[in-house]
Amino acid sequence: MLAFISGKIVHSSGDNLVIRTASGLGYLVQVATNSSFLVNENIELFLYNSVNRENQQELFGFEDFSLREWMIKLIQVPGVGPKMGATIVFTLGNRIGQVLRQGELEALQEIKGLGAKTAKKILLEFQGKDFDINNLGNSNPFALQFSESLKNIGYKQSEIVTTITQLKTLDKWDEQNLGETLRWGLKLLSKK
Repeated sequence: MLAFISGKIVHSSGDNLVIRTASGLGYLVQVATNSSFLVNENIELFLYNSVNRENQQELFGFEDFSLREWMIKLIQVPGVGPKMGATIVFTLGNRIGQVLRQGELEALQEIKGLGAKTAKKILLEFQGKDFDINNLGNSNPFALQFSESLKNIGYKQSEIVTTITQLKTLDKWDEQNLGETLRWGLKLLSKK
């Protein structure tokens, strides 16, 4: 998996760059539309490598490693794929933590292609979490215990994340009662 690239920009078109590395290979990398990269400029980017449904690889480039980490967390939310995750990160940039921490639904809804329902899911997923980028997603011991319990009986992480979102929406997420929350979660999972 590619995680970093260093080279010279040989072509720039909107949100796409072609970067030639020292070995002579050129990589097509998607970047933020508002980036001001110039042809012949030397560049270093952190990469997220995605394989889409057509089995094509897509590279998303970030100037800051923490922005790459935000994208990885965002694509764990049901309904958010790599392109949308990158679009959110590219649009909000370093403001992303503030937007999620303060529950700024309007800021998310301004992002092209992001619907109101998915924007609400994103805010629910990150609601009340500490945004230490080195420990993203591990700050809620109850959620970790809930997730581990369901993983141990064979459920996938994507199913668990969807269930947590549903439990919060139904107001059945009770951090004082793991057993009851697990019962509600299992009821929701059994309906699928």
